[in-house]
Amino acid sequence: MTGTTHDWLPDRHLGVSATLSHADELIGEISDLLFHYQTQEGGIVGLREEQDGSVSKTVVDRVAPMPRKIPLLVADALVTLRAAIEHTIFAEVEQVDGPLNEKAAKLVEMPASETYDAFEEWKKKRRRNGPASLQAGSELSDASTVCSRSIARRTRRCTRWPGS
Repeated sequence: MTGTTHDWLPDRHLGVSATLSHADELIGEISDLLFHYQTQEGGIVGLREEQDGSVSKTVVDRVAPMPRKIPLLVADALVTLRAAIEHTIFAEVEQVDGPLNEKAAKLVEMPASETYDAFEEWKKKRRRNGPASLQAGSELSDASTVCSRSIARRTRRCTRWPGS
């Protein structure tokens, strides 16, 4: 992966370009499947008109099922993109902090918590055992937490943005 195509990309990130290429292929496959789904003969949604006294109602008669492969490919693409982001963050942390011990390495991630409380618990672990470059106030920390809390399913809204 060397040459003029990737000269702008630091060597530590060359591996992620293959991951992004894979994500691009998945997204292309999704697009092809959606095109065929959306242009199928008879359309996606069938409507019929029903008379109800002096009122005319439009009723959904049928809905073409989406191919099962579409949501599976979407999930694969999202996981692949998340892996690319985590790879990039990990490479940047190692660039700043040097090689990480096992405990710190496990805390270089984009957490996907089921609850706000679970996310807060992950943050406490990262504060105690995470790499220095991801501690509160560091440049990487501010960049990597741009509303990453919105990943946790919760009722409170994210209000912390870099520079605010």
